Amino acid sequence: MDTSRAIDDISETEKRSPKISKDTVKLGWQLLANIDYVEEKTEDYPGGVLNPIINFQLKNLKNHYIEISGYVVPMDENSYALSSNVMSACFFCGMAGPESVMGIQFKNDTPSLKTDQYISLVGIFSYNDTNPEDWIYHIKDAKILKK
Repeated sequence: MDTSRAIDDISETEKRSPKISKDTVKLGWQLLANIDYVEEKTEDYPGGVLNPIINFQLKNLKNHYIEISGYVVPMDENSYALSSNVMSACFFCGMAGPESVMGIQFKNDTPSLKTDQYISLVGIFSYNDTNPEDWIYHIKDAKILKK
């Protein structure tokens, strides 16, 4: 799949940033699923909460441009997540773990997408290993490559 068109849309400031790599890496759900958890007790969660332990391969991809494909899961009328599974088998239905879903922040206006629509995205990968009320994985400045 040709990602050059989406990469050309990256601003010159982003390309020069030492923290963001402009090289695009294809990321698969199998690597995202390779995750462990550690239980931690906090003031907000005295009974304990499971925080993800991000594997070294994913840590090395933080702030790199990735390409990933998956199924659209609407969160509300203005936001979506990307899932490795269709809605009926997704994390929210108890059929998979939180590592099977990725929050999407689009670079421009949020497009109109349909539930279970299969799309490919390119954007900046990040992860969250401390806030249990947020996605573990994120794709920021996302652009749709293929609907």
